Amino acid sequence: MSYFPAFLKLDNKKILIVGGGYIAYEKLEHLLDFTSDISIISLDLSDDMSKMIKDKNLHFEKRGYKTGDIKDFAVVIVAVDDIPLQAEIFAESKQYNCLCNSVDSVDYCDFIFPSY
Repeated sequence: MSYFPAFLKLDNKKILIVGGGYIAYEKLEHLLDFTSDISIISLDLSDDMSKMIKDKNLHFEKRGYKTGDIKDFAVVIVAVDDIPLQAEIFAESKQYNCLCNSVDSVDYCDFIFPSY
């Protein structure tokens, strides 16, 4: 599969990050360069992630992902090692027409993050 290079305008687009570890933190750090309308769902948070959420006053829910969580989001970033959950969220994203990126699982991605 090949990817068409494009740039997304994130104004007025809600973003959900599922996960709270180092990779989720890296994605959050980059996304904050473009928007602050970001919510996070995770059972656990790294220290850096916790600090960033607090410093930027982001919405956070300490829990696991539930079906339907992505319905109000334009973009979802799945930053968990649980491959079946990545597949589930990717499939569900088609119902809601939101873009999905499952970190390190290109089979479950509508787009990838290039380095910048």
